[in-house]
Amino acid sequence: GGLLHEEILVDGLVVDHGVATLEADFHESFGGAVEGAHRHAGKLRGVQRAGAADFSAKRLVMQILVALDLFFFRQEIRRREENRFRQGIMGAHFPAVRTLEDFDFEAQPSIDVKQIKELAQLEWIGQAKNVLFLGPPVVGKTHLPIALGREAIKQGMSVAFYSAEELGSLLDRALKEGTIKQKLYQLSKPKLLVLDEFGYTLFSSASAPLLFRLINSRYEQKSILITSNKPVSEWAGVLGDATLTTAMLDRLLHHSEIIMIRGDSYRLLEKRKEGLLTSARAVGTALTD
Repeated sequence: GGLLHEEILVDGLVVDHGVATLEADFHESFGGAVEGAHRHAGKLRGVQRAGAADFSAKRLVMQILVALDLFFFRQEIRRREENRFRQGIMGAHFPAVRTLEDFDFEAQPSIDVKQIKELAQLEWIGQAKNVLFLGPPVVGKTHLPIALGREAIKQGMSVAFYSAEELGSLLDRALKEGTIKQKLYQLSKPKLLVLDEFGYTLFSSASAPLLFRLINSRYEQKSILITSNKPVSEWAGVLGDATLTTAMLDRLLHHSEIIMIRGDSYRLLEKRKEGLLTSARAVGTALTD
């Protein structure tokens, strides 16, 4: 029945408090500040130590204590997950924040939404398969790998992101400094390695073989995601060695999925929406007439 008043022992002090009121206070703090929840936890344990006269009151106290412990447990799990995700994002070195929710699939109808959603399930990473995004500049080839990389980190996977220019310079520098063995080992560790903008800059005669060694070390062990503005038939020009390129593609394409992205760049689409591109073309036509 009504309120059960007890003498509650908290930190050596005897405090009169109604259990029903205490329960209401707890529910208020349960969804609020953790500090308040800790304060009520001390009071509740004081009730338990002092002993409640009524069995139902004892049971109520136990239920609230269990719920409170579960609340703190969940808070701790959430805190650790947030820290892990934050550290994973920092370690990946993504150049920007991009998510699948932010991608404008309507602007790039050549992309199969179902295919991207399947990739977001990340089974291909568990199977050590590779993904290649091929297409002209600024069509979303960098957006999607970043978004997929973030999804992988959410699932507890390690990710490293490099532009092709960055990776080439990194390999050249490690070779000069005599740390190439350690650097290749480090690059072989992430569950997913993203190599962005392959084809915009050439690899040196020293870094090209090192890239092959890296890809060979990850073959059927860890996944690689590459974006390029060039078809694979032109990659020999980027690496400067046709034989090396053939060997590298043999490993990359053996277990892989290739996604072709066609269409105008996002910048051109935005200009067209604003009516600027049409106006510019009209001016150009008038000048040539």
